[in-house]
Amino acid sequence: MIGSKRSCGRGRMTVKALALLLVMVLVTCLLVSSVWANEYKSIGEARQEQEKIESQKAEQEKELKAKRSREEELKEELNDLDRELRQIRIELSRLNREIRTTEKDIKITENELREAEERLKYQEGLLVKRLRVIYKRGNISYLEALLESSSFADMLTRFYYLKVLADNDLMLIEKVEEEKAVITAKKEELVEKKGELEGTRRSVADKKEEADRNVTARSRVLNELNKEIQNIIQHLSDLEKASKKIEDEIRRMNISGGQRPTGALLWPVEGHSYLTSPFGMRWGVPHTGIDIGTSGQPSRILAAESGEVFKVVYNPTSGYGNYVMVNHGGGMTTLYAHLSSISVSVGQNVNRGDPLGKAGNTGHSFGVHLHFEVRINGTPVDPYGYL
Repeated sequence: MIGSKRSCGRGRMTVKALALLLVMVLVTCLLVSSVWANEYKSIGEARQEQEKIESQKAEQEKELKAKRSREEELKEELNDLDRELRQIRIELSRLNREIRTTEKDIKITENELREAEERLKYQEGLLVKRLRVIYKRGNISYLEALLESSSFADMLTRFYYLKVLADNDLMLIEKVEEEKAVITAKKEELVEKKGELEGTRRSVADKKEEADRNVTARSRVLNELNKEIQNIIQHLSDLEKASKKIEDEIRRMNISGGQRPTGALLWPVEGHSYLTSPFGMRWGVPHTGIDIGTSGQPSRILAAESGEVFKVVYNPTSGYGNYVMVNHGGGMTTLYAHLSSISVSVGQNVNRGDPLGKAGNTGHSFGVHLHFEVRINGTPVDPYGYL
């Protein structure tokens, strides 16, 4: 009896727990749906938010392109500076070698000059001695010279040879003086050359310092630029994730919102037009819609079915160029691309046959035409099966 009561008690507790769990699940679902409802009341509103994100992405991509361009410029400048520094180092090395060679030549010339001075001193000493002898001889009387000489001719011969030796000494001194002057001029020339080389070396060294400063400055700017580029790339990644999240939410809204049209869609080009390219593979890549020619005329483009405009893009250089997307409910959307002008805005409700814009040649296009797509739950399908 007691066991039965306990069993009944446990049963009532299990039921209560399940009921409480069910209530929590329902409350959670209501909260989620409430948050969703508060965030985006319609596909148009979600698309407007997505358009803002796409606009931010376009701005960031433009900034990224500019910074990438500046990055390439800085890299090229650094390459130029690196080449300049290599040339400067080569020039400095050459100047240092030439200065060392000149210093060796100066030392050799100084030795030659010292030797010439020693020779000059020696020759001058010889000349002084001989002049003294001549002077002394000149002061003695002819009688003394006659007595010392074996003959008068011997006396004259002695005087003659002394004079010849003195003349030779003078010539040697003049020669050594000339040699000394040449060596002195050579030394002065080498000293001047060394001074010029050292001046050139200082100038080249100054250029090297300036180039080193430029390398340091540009490297610092490049590093900062790389950080900015990485930040932009990260921001673009975040924006891409946000855009994809909204796209997924729009797809869920498309799937759950409204009923898909059951009848045939309206031909989306007013007036004379014709099929120029079908759905499927084209040039080795998928062609996700059909191309409708207008004989070069900017014909009006019409909504294939009633719905809400949820995307309007003005980008004449992109693949689709200027284009419009309309949500028809039940997961069906249509796309109208390469337009020359657009006459609707995001969030606008359109009726079947309402004008959306005019045919054009924007984006990757080869003549005035309409690229028309039908998508079911975001996946392109052959529009011909719905027209």
